[in-house]
Amino acid sequence: MTEKSLSISTTPLNRSHIHQHLAFNDALWKELDRWGLGWNDWFKDVHIALRNSAKSDSHPPYNIYDLDDHRIGLEIAVAGYDPKRIDVTQAGKTLTISCVAEEKDDTRNYTVRGIARRSFVKHFTLGEWTRVESAEIVNGMLVVTLVSEIPEAQKPRQIPVKY
Repeated sequence: MTEKSLSISTTPLNRSHIHQHLAFNDALWKELDRWGLGWNDWFKDVHIALRNSAKSDSHPPYNIYDLDDHRIGLEIAVAGYDPKRIDVTQAGKTLTISCVAEEKDDTRNYTVRGIARRSFVKHFTLGEWTRVESAEIVNGMLVVTLVSEIPEAQKPRQIPVKY
């Protein structure tokens, strides 16, 4: 039996570092696939979600909150963006929100330019039975409501025992 050495770093690990390490450690996910009988899709979904969020830009800022037991709210700050250019698309388990900003010849001489109006793309990985219920702009916020509807066949059911 060979000895394995353990090295401990004195550098404090922050959540972002751990998150990026997990997202891009393909060997870890292949090993989990080997041991996770019947969990392959779940491991794949978690891996994709970690990869998407590790690549994600913080612009524009967003909030995620529970509305009730089956609905989630997602709000993204879109003040100053043309609502006609904002695109909300659900493809399978991926929700993509994007906006191509207008390129204007702005001749103003800014003293401070702190409002970003650049193009953006945000990806969110959704649960298996989650779908977009609505999307609207309210007071400069894009509010997306997501609902999780478990199909009848997937809900717990009582099995009668014959005797």
